[in-house]
Amino acid sequence: MAAIRRRLLLQAAWSGLLAGLAVPFGSRPAGAEALLTGVFSRPASARAVGKRVLAAYPAFADPRNLVDGLVGRHPGLEGLLGTGDEAGLGQALGQAVREDFARGDTVLVDGWLLSRTEAALCALACTV
Repeated sequence: MAAIRRRLLLQAAWSGLLAGLAVPFGSRPAGAEALLTGVFSRPASARAVGKRVLAAYPAFADPRNLVDGLVGRHPGLEGLLGTGDEAGLGQALGQAVREDFARGDTVLVDGWLLSRTEAALCALACTV
């Protein structure tokens, strides 16, 4: 497989946090997975990264476990998922990524160090 360029990875992972939040909540499918992956402005790029995550870590294939893991590691997400507060969710996911890196809660994918949150979100993008 070709190496993922850092720019592509960063665009897929986080350039869409604010742009994705501009889409009205009602226009997205229901469910935590769809809400969490709705932050991506480039869903195809997120899925490309997600496919590599899934190839390296097959345990990331279960969407329910991914959501449960995200909420378990970052409990503040639970309430935000229940309310559909997209702006708050975007901020909380950014904070979750920073916390993952601070704790060393990371995974290696094709030579790139991703926070577990980034990896989970990209893997989720392959399931919705």
